[in-house]
Amino acid sequence: MSAFPFPRAYRRPACGAFAALGLGLRLWAQAPVAVSSATANTNWQFSAQLNQGWDSDPLLSLSNPRGDSTTQLQLTLGKRWAGRNWSFDASYTPEGMNYTSNPKLDYIAQSYQQDWTVALGPHTQFSWTATAQRFPERSGGMSTGAGVAALASTDQTLALAMIASGGNTAIAFHHQSSLRSTWNANLTYAQQWYSIDTALAGSAAASFLPGITGSHTIGGGGGWSYQLAPQSAFSLTVTGNQLWYGAAAPPMQYANLQASISQGLGGGMVLKLGAGPSWNHYSRPPAGVPAGAQLPSLGYAASASLLAGDATSGQYGITWDHAEQMGQVPGGVTTDSLAMQYAWQWGRNWSATTSIGENRFAGVAGSPGGQESVFASGQLSWRIASAWSLRANATYSGERLPVSSVALANFRREQYSLGLQFQPGGAH
Repeated sequence: MSAFPFPRAYRRPACGAFAALGLGLRLWAQAPVAVSSATANTNWQFSAQLNQGWDSDPLLSLSNPRGDSTTQLQLTLGKRWAGRNWSFDASYTPEGMNYTSNPKLDYIAQSYQQDWTVALGPHTQFSWTATAQRFPERSGGMSTGAGVAALASTDQTLALAMIASGGNTAIAFHHQSSLRSTWNANLTYAQQWYSIDTALAGSAAASFLPGITGSHTIGGGGGWSYQLAPQSAFSLTVTGNQLWYGAAAPPMQYANLQASISQGLGGGMVLKLGAGPSWNHYSRPPAGVPAGAQLPSLGYAASASLLAGDATSGQYGITWDHAEQMGQVPGGVTTDSLAMQYAWQWGRNWSATTSIGENRFAGVAGSPGGQESVFASGQLSWRIASAWSLRANATYSGERLPVSSVALANFRREQYSLGLQFQPGGAH
């Protein structure tokens, strides 16, 4: 199952690949990318978007918030190379944000992504993907895609008073052993570094910062899928990872096994359900985390998704995932993500998208558990010319932030913007 190709929805200004790594790889590893049959093919992609907006609480104050007007510029430059049995895509996205009354909050965020796919034979495919990014977490993270899989990382629980830098890479093999049976295997590595966002010194969000400056994880997995009928399939997937926090916390190992079934319901609608056991293990008891707050040694992993769409009724998707994976907060892991999105188009020039997401986080070392985030957004787009679009966006985000090693406080923020996007033909 691959992420449904929704039109890009407005997200927090900047969407992390790290937090959705587990979900994204499970989606991606089971759906190989088509390889161009052309003997030689290259093309450039370019887009630019300028937004004028309003942020209700740019200083992340838990009391007496003061809003500020913003100006955002985002560029994307990409290129594709393809041969008879391979393709390579690379894209770079810089983003700048200016605050009218708080220039100390101005930032530049950057993101890079590349994907290489090779057909090793008529039934075997190899894929390699890599990303790198740097962004202040108050921006929400850099986005590298669209649809519910990307939305699941957009609504991440974040360390809002920190700047995140890092990258991840993954390789995967996909082999079709018969008309009904396919196998896949993958290996992943991700690294994340954290530094204090000095622009927020003295803010409520910076009142408590975990004493962990980075984390990295390595893992792998495999799966088998069998086509039971034209509209239904059964699959088994297994994943295992080890997560390090440096000398400040013990390493953690986590793994899960899931059995899933997918069923076509007609009208382009596909339902997928999966569940199985999960295991968590600490190399030594984590300091500062009460035994009752630690992740259970034996638990469960589960996922559910409903994806559908057609040219007349619109496109929509719902995904839910319960499994441990490295998140965007030092000293913890993401445990649950829920994403819902609906997009529709009327006429040739008007389109709209609505999105809702929720995310939960568990403290492992140095950061209190119980944090969660919610995210909702809406976008209205009007294509005024072949390469030009006018877009109106509204976003609500909320998060429970740590203000001490044991206490959490609620943070809420609204963002609005009106923007102009340029995306020439062939760059879609």
